[in-house]
Amino acid sequence: MGSMTTALNNGGESRNTKVGLVGITIVVVILHFAHSEFIGAASGIGAWINQQISPDQTGLFLYHVLAYWTAIGALLYGVVAFGVFRCSARQVFLLPGRSAWSIQKALVITLLVAVCEVAIILGTRWGNLEYALYPGDMVGNLISNAYEEIWFRGFMLGMLIRFSGKPWYAILLTSLFFTLGHTQYVGWISIGFFVLAIPFAWITWKTQWILWAYILHNLVDWAVDPFLTPGRISDLLTGG
Repeated sequence: MGSMTTALNNGGESRNTKVGLVGITIVVVILHFAHSEFIGAASGIGAWINQQISPDQTGLFLYHVLAYWTAIGALLYGVVAFGVFRCSARQVFLLPGRSAWSIQKALVITLLVAVCEVAIILGTRWGNLEYALYPGDMVGNLISNAYEEIWFRGFMLGMLIRFSGKPWYAILLTSLFFTLGHTQYVGWISIGFFVLAIPFAWITWKTQWILWAYILHNLVDWAVDPFLTPGRISDLLTGG
């Protein structure tokens, strides 16, 4: 009798996990498209913001600070997480469960990412791509990367793990949407975004804190952005 009850309970839990997996995936997809629609509806705001951005380092900094297209996504997920699903801050920023993580492990991951950065830089130099250092871009990343981490590795990853019960599914899906959120890059660069987003999400899951992903995100951007500055920002800086 006891084994039958256990089997029934396990079956119920399995069904709940599947329902949660499908349900939260649908929610994420809907929010992604809703975010795109809100950006279109905010075209007037975007036009005003662009008028405030001058073709210099200060303008490049403001480009990141006034990144309404990223802030809208974070706001949408925040409303759904806190207002609809009634998640706690711990569930979306400090994920459920106890972690055996350590500073040493986090430093090892940081070192591995640094190695990847060196490989990317050497590969980019080999490809004879132009290098340019933009202080406004580097400082501005501190702001826009915070938006992105709160959105992707905060709300989205936290809700996916909580309601799907499958951390690796959540990691891969958030990494995919993170890549789709950077459509100004194409080709192998997009693949690089996906590959680097996976350790960002994984270390967030393991440490239960988005701080580590935020640090890694900034390290990667500061090393790689001088090579891969988006065309629209290059146009902005050159007045084109």
